Amino acid sequence: VTGDIIRYQIAHLQLLDGDLETAISTLAELESGFYAELALVMRAEILDYLQGNFSAAVDLYLQFLQDHPESIYYDNVRSRLRVLAG
Repeated sequence: VTGDIIRYQIAHLQLLDGDLETAISTLAELESGFYAELALVMRAEILDYLQGNFSAAVDLYLQFLQDHPESIYYDNVRSRLRVLAG
């Protein structure tokens, strides 16, 4: 868990530094474990809001809904998908 929080924080710093591709790669390393949920949402949001890559963002949002149906972020992700679809 300690390594995961460090990787998540590194990805956040990379994002703040504008290094989006590296941040996405770092977040992808967290696909399992405690920060998997947050990492997947952050990757999707980078693609969605910062890169304008809506189709890739939709894929990650859908993966999130499938992998984390009990998440507290579920409704927010679903709402964002509705906006992107409409």
